[in-house]
Amino acid sequence: MESKVKRIRTRIHRNGRRYRIVRFHGDLCTWLSYRKFQVTGLENIPKDGSVILAPNHSNALMDAMVILRTRKEPTVYGARADLFQTPILAKLLTFLKIVPMVRKRDGVRKVLQNLDIQEDIITVLEDGVPFCMFAEGTHRAKHSLLPVGKGVFRIAVAAAQRFDKPVYVVPVGIDYSDYFRYSGTSLVQFGEPINVTEYVKSRPEAGDAELYRGLTTLLLDRMSGLFTFIPDDENYDGTWAYTKLATVGRRRGALTERLAVNRRAIASVQPADAPGNAEKLSAALDLDRRLHDAGISVLSLGNGGLGRFLLKTLLLLVWLPLQLFCGVFAMLQIAPAEYMIKAHVIKDEAFYNSFRYGLYSLGYPLTLILWILLGTFVFHLGFWVSLVASIVLGYLAFPAFYRGLEAYRVWVSDLKLLFRKDLRKAFRKFKELA
Repeated sequence: MESKVKRIRTRIHRNGRRYRIVRFHGDLCTWLSYRKFQVTGLENIPKDGSVILAPNHSNALMDAMVILRTRKEPTVYGARADLFQTPILAKLLTFLKIVPMVRKRDGVRKVLQNLDIQEDIITVLEDGVPFCMFAEGTHRAKHSLLPVGKGVFRIAVAAAQRFDKPVYVVPVGIDYSDYFRYSGTSLVQFGEPINVTEYVKSRPEAGDAELYRGLTTLLLDRMSGLFTFIPDDENYDGTWAYTKLATVGRRRGALTERLAVNRRAIASVQPADAPGNAEKLSAALDLDRRLHDAGISVLSLGNGGLGRFLLKTLLLLVWLPLQLFCGVFAMLQIAPAEYMIKAHVIKDEAFYNSFRYGLYSLGYPLTLILWILLGTFVFHLGFWVSLVASIVLGYLAFPAFYRGLEAYRVWVSDLKLLFRKDLRKAFRKFKELA
């Protein structure tokens, strides 16, 4: 571990040519992985000091990739230390500007290694490169926040004591349309920065415990205002069910507008024990479970009647040959991804999209080579035509296949709903109640 730490100290935040090439490829894959990708609040990232980015952590690797995609400059990340146990993976992670962070669950002795890593991070911050740390410590596919650890502010306070320039922690909110289905939407919002240097100076009598408690409370408050946030309590499931159902047909437009609609729906049933709110949450939870048991998506509730269903059927029939083509073209990436998910080799659902993204981005060269060879020697298209076509289709086929797959899934859901008059009636009753 020590030898790896020494290499990190001298190389981790250098922006070399190989990194820029890999970064371009990764950013392009991330952008194409979402139907809509929106970023707001970049002006909130201070330019007069050192910056630590603190996002919510709900979608495993994809959280890091969407944060990276928001800015052209390099960013250094913290990741759990056990990922660095394999030498090859440790080398790859270091190349990608990721440093190992030991968690409490790894043992008190190992946590002390963070003191060495902290020095690396302070060097990164001193050189003007942002450091991104998921302050919750682990990911969880929920519209809520786990308690924020002290780690992010230990680093920030230590850096503030070392530098003349200010040190900021910038809260970041990441909002997804779906945690488990590929090719949804992603909204990243950078919030009002916390000037840690000024905060510490303004409380000269405060002890460490008081400082960290105040800073973590402030961070949680600002983070929770940047995404679809639901209090993590016994009413979470009912509140999320209500939010999905109450916003049917109102999720069009910019992602910030969708977020505002979600937040208004959540606020309308808070507190949960207020008169009428318990009934709304109970009705939403019951209808959501009935839809799930029937295999019907909430998206189908806003898709119109028979006429719109027939039009969608026609369009999907036209798209079908292209869907099959995309599946064949990207089979080296799609087939292993879906097999390992269906076979439960990937046990945590929250990793599904991260795994698909990994095969999309890392499997791209194999797909490229395969179709250049087939295009040149089997279909006789010529090398340059095969090369250009393979480069373009190599990026487009994988996400296009999953977008088509989602359209067919919702079509099946629409079909089922046509034969479920009871569920359509229950939804109309819910809208009257909501």
